[in-house]
Amino acid sequence: MPDWVVAVAVALAGFTWQLRLLPALLMLVAVILALTAVQRYPGERRMLVVVTLVVPVGLGLLVLVWVAPGIRLALAAGDYATATLLAVPSLLGWLLTGPVPARAARLATHWPAVAAMTLAPSSSSGWSSCARRCCPTALSRSARPAPAPSG
Repeated sequence: MPDWVVAVAVALAGFTWQLRLLPALLMLVAVILALTAVQRYPGERRMLVVVTLVVPVGLGLLVLVWVAPGIRLALAAGDYATATLLAVPSLLGWLLTGPVPARAARLATHWPAVAAMTLAPSSSSGWSSCARRCCPTALSRSARPAPAPSG
């Protein structure tokens, strides 16, 4: 994606997103810059370490210091969703910027998937019950038998 498209999207998001989502936007910008650098300059080891580790960690700490009063106020008001939206991107955003070491790959991919599968609501009939609730007209069209070929 061209850099100017990313810049326009970030500027538009900065003006239109809720304030409690801005830490997530800043960390997403850091992730986009880091992954772009990895694609463009795969051989520049030192620069990639700075862009994929130092910059996201530094930005995360800076954002955390910036939103700390908001986190305290949200916790005092009992608004845990806002406190989470302010704190979590700053704390975990740096994990998205670089390649996962081979030793940690299973921990970083398998166990979050297992946790998501365990915590996600399930039903005995699986996807069809979800589709039946969410889009019954689409399901009824797809459940109809195909017309017999004429000829």
